[in-house]
Amino acid sequence: MIKMDVVILASGNGSTFQAILDTCKHINVRALITDNPKSYALERAKAALLPYAVTEHKDVRKAAQYFTPELVILAGYMRILDEAFIRTYPHIINIHPSLLPKYKGLDTYERVLAAGDEEHGTTVHWVNDDLDAGEIIAQEIVFVSPEDTIASLQEKTQAVEKKLYPHVIDQIANGEIALCNQNIK
Repeated sequence: MIKMDVVILASGNGSTFQAILDTCKHINVRALITDNPKSYALERAKAALLPYAVTEHKDVRKAAQYFTPELVILAGYMRILDEAFIRTYPHIINIHPSLLPKYKGLDTYERVLAAGDEEHGTTVHWVNDDLDAGEIIAQEIVFVSPEDTIASLQEKTQAVEKKLYPHVIDQIANGEIALCNQNIK
């Protein structure tokens, strides 16, 4: 079976990165790239014996070029990719903790609770040059209870993300979802 070569970008704990490593069957993770030398994702990459690069945000494109990915996966990468990166890699996906197009950007859990929404969720989307505005690939709803706090809503949403994202990644890698070049408007 031929596997799709991917590079994963992460900045934080790396729990989504770990879920991808544990679950995806149709990808060859060429490397983890991070702009955060304290990211726990690095420890996860080391434990999995994967190559990794720690680099300044402005040099992420150069680091990724070394690994020639067919698909770039954002897994908790907390920086906005510059235009040069987006134009270099036409196939980039991200997972965002909201039901896009609602609640783009940061602080989604706080905003959902403040609005009194009954539904929240997560969205896997193609990355283009507008923040959280690429074509939606998949979404899954998380119901908000009156007892939810930011922490409990985040926990419920992240549990769904760790199942949905690897599933979508495998669908892309095995051709069930076509690659989308949406990065240039």
